[in-house]
Amino acid sequence: MLKIGLIREGKTPPDNRVALTPAQCKWVQENKNISIVVQHSATRCYPDADYVRAGIKVKEDVSECDILFGIKEVPVDMLIAGKTYFFFSHTRKLQSYNQKLLQAIISKKITLIDYECLEHADGTRLIGFGFFAGVVGAHNGMMAYGNRTGSYTLNRVYKKKNFQELIHTYFGKANSGTFLFSRLTIIQYPKRKLQIKRIGNKRQRRQLYKRLPRTFERLLLII
Repeated sequence: MLKIGLIREGKTPPDNRVALTPAQCKWVQENKNISIVVQHSATRCYPDADYVRAGIKVKEDVSECDILFGIKEVPVDMLIAGKTYFFFSHTRKLQSYNQKLLQAIISKKITLIDYECLEHADGTRLIGFGFFAGVVGAHNGMMAYGNRTGSYTLNRVYKKKNFQELIHTYFGKANSGTFLFSRLTIIQYPKRKLQIKRIGNKRQRRQLYKRLPRTFERLLLII
């Protein structure tokens, strides 16, 4: 029987994402000839107890597993020789800061399958974190600005239970398919340029544009 392990993220600061949810692990074990082990983690978005309730083993030692799944780069001292790993290694573009990691992978005879290199037949990426990575990056920029100026406060994205709740943080609740610009209208921004890109459809972006505070130099990109 093939054994799969979900490893604890070791990069600092630790990433709280995980390759498989408890529900997905349960389905795989019940429908495929595969056993799954989850390495203990205090920072993962799903606590260990959720996996235990799903019937998945949680333990520290995952060296028995054939394939190990992570998210971000695995620290060199956490790599297990001879295993197959799935994670974002950030080595495809010959990044200098991860050359030691790549050398360690080779010397330990590890098979690395980088999520970034998984593609459909047409060349598009199989795992596309691009959109949500952009959302988090934009949010962090706004959050940092609020923290620096004291104008407002935003929580980290991971504290929102879903994408809809995150959207409501900026625009209020949706009504008849149109985003309502609510919370940000009470914030006194200095004169800044704002680029709105890929938020809803064109009509929704026009509606949002009309509701922007007048203190903005308003720039709308209809894409």
